[in-house]
Amino acid sequence: MLRTALIGFPSSGKTTLFQLMTSQHEAPKAGHGKLEAVVGVARVPDARVDQLAELYQPKKKTPARRNLTFFSPSLPPLLSTCSTATPANR
Repeated sequence: MLRTALIGFPSSGKTTLFQLMTSQHEAPKAGHGKLEAVVGVARVPDARVDQLAELYQPKKKTPARRNLTFFSPSLPPLLSTCSTATPANR
């Protein structure tokens, strides 16, 4: 299973993308600087799976899935926990 994290600037469309990909209608809630995460699962449609299922007729068909983790705080608190090393001061 693939894992992906959605992080970015405020009002950049992270919530919209998360909701579209996971079919969740609940918006993640901001936690006043707390690092809160919401995990959702997006199904990845693949026509090849359907073709193989028709050919081999398995008992069940499982599409690929991708775990998406959405971090709700704004980016500045998140950046304060990261290293501040830049190519100039290494």
